[in-house]
Amino acid sequence: MNGLMARALYPCAHIPDLTYDYLEGRLPALTTLRFKAHLAMCEGCAEFVSLYTLAADPVRFLDETPPPSELVELTLSFLDKELDRERGTAERDSIGEP
Repeated sequence: MNGLMARALYPCAHIPDLTYDYLEGRLPALTTLRFKAHLAMCEGCAEFVSLYTLAADPVRFLDETPPPSELVELTLSFLDKELDRERGTAERDSIGEP
């Protein structure tokens, strides 16, 4: 089988969009079957998925260490100020103030 048949299963352009869900086991069974069949016939896409897996694996298994409390406080404070600023702008716009 050749690249033309692989593209008939899924165009190569669809493979990057499906890769994350494939690696996470989130694709429906038929989609997974078609995805695997494409990879078996398309060297370029198989290489892409292989490289994606190499890059993603270390990140997927990192510990979820919570951020320092100071960073959380600063971030929340910043977001509160931004919300207040946006609300103020929206209020001024609704009453026609410059």
